[in-house]
Amino acid sequence: MAAAFGLNASTLAPDDTAPGLTQKEALPLTGLRVLELSVAWAGPMAGRILAEFGAEVARIEWRPAEAPEPRPATAPPKAGGMAGREMDGEAANEVANEADLAALHRAAHHRGKASVAIDLAGEGGRRLLRRLVAECDVLLENFRPGVLEGWGCGYDALAAENPALVMLSLSGFGATGPRSPWRALGSTVEGEAGWCALMGEAEGPPLKHGEALADPVAALNGLAVLLAALRSRDASGRGMHIDLSQAECALRQIGERIGLRSLEAKEPERRGNRHTAMAPHGVYPCAGADRWLAVSVRSGEEWRRLCGALGWGDWAEDRELARLPGRLGRRDDIDRRLAGWSATRAPEEAQAILDEAGVTCAPVLGVAELRQWAHLSARGGFVELEFAGGGMLSHVRTPLTVSGIAPRHRPAAPYGADTARVLGAWLGMDVESVRGLAREGVVALAEERP
Repeated sequence: MAAAFGLNASTLAPDDTAPGLTQKEALPLTGLRVLELSVAWAGPMAGRILAEFGAEVARIEWRPAEAPEPRPATAPPKAGGMAGREMDGEAANEVANEADLAALHRAAHHRGKASVAIDLAGEGGRRLLRRLVAECDVLLENFRPGVLEGWGCGYDALAAENPALVMLSLSGFGATGPRSPWRALGSTVEGEAGWCALMGEAEGPPLKHGEALADPVAALNGLAVLLAALRSRDASGRGMHIDLSQAECALRQIGERIGLRSLEAKEPERRGNRHTAMAPHGVYPCAGADRWLAVSVRSGEEWRRLCGALGWGDWAEDRELARLPGRLGRRDDIDRRLAGWSATRAPEEAQAILDEAGVTCAPVLGVAELRQWAHLSARGGFVELEFAGGGMLSHVRTPLTVSGIAPRHRPAAPYGADTARVLGAWLGMDVESVRGLAREGVVALAEERP
């Protein structure tokens, strides 16, 4: 096991600093050793951020022989595929081809991690897992509760060998309760966490988000608790198990609606783009094909600024509209008039007019527009990393810096590329021993198929 993660410069490995940094400026999590057992998005995102801030993250994976091989970026395009297209690393859900989807998901969510290929279906792989856990600071997993226990790798068993272990379990519904064994994805958790019931128009059906946003919500909550647990561990020497429910993390995001329900004894209604405490509040059409402007007016003062900017002298003098209840009661009229004004202007022109007046607004940007947005370019909002098989792939940069030290961005490792290195560095295994495990089918090396 690595020591407390606040290691001094003399302990740093050559790869522990980001490009251009000295050892004195090492990333904040340098020296932290993390073993990741993850699927989907929540677990992989948590592990990726840890790696970007200096942790050594080794992800255990196993690719069955029948699994689709990700195609190189230079392969001939398939219908619905990604070859020949510039795509953002976070937009995996837009790719239709199964092999392309697997490759893009890997590139987006497993960058910066070591790939250790171990077959956990057999006892040989599970023994190896237990040995690796004994040498790490953190075990990050998001399997269904009971899976690791069934392998003899539950927290109690692992902590007996590594009392300082901090284990973060990111399951759909937590380790206890009647829903605990249920399968879950971020997109289904949204339903039970109350999100879908609140999404959509008042007279329409419940809706999901376009992305499974419950996943990153769980990942970020998990990271916050994990860092607190590590601080406690470093002070006491004792590890702990973090049981985190993805559904409960999602539920926290609608806490205000829960509180309102307890006060009014009335089910909150779906309201589309509208807001109970702001009016106008919505997305309004602009000149051009599929161009829009988001506008939110929070106060009577901001309403007066809006009226002044748009030449609405009659409404500026209307005492009823000066107060929120009056504007809420006449939202239809306000929305129609604002949409009529915005529809004759490009979103950039409309934004400039309202921003000059002190009204909060922003154009609605598509992915292509985001790539060209000068603000993101100035802040280094995207990074280009090598993609498996050739070519470069655009990724959204992790939007965090620590006293000017930016996170480290590295491409996802090829399948099994780090198996021998990690088993050697963590367990002291020589090359021939690792090759023997590969011949037995317990591990895979580099891009060898099991």
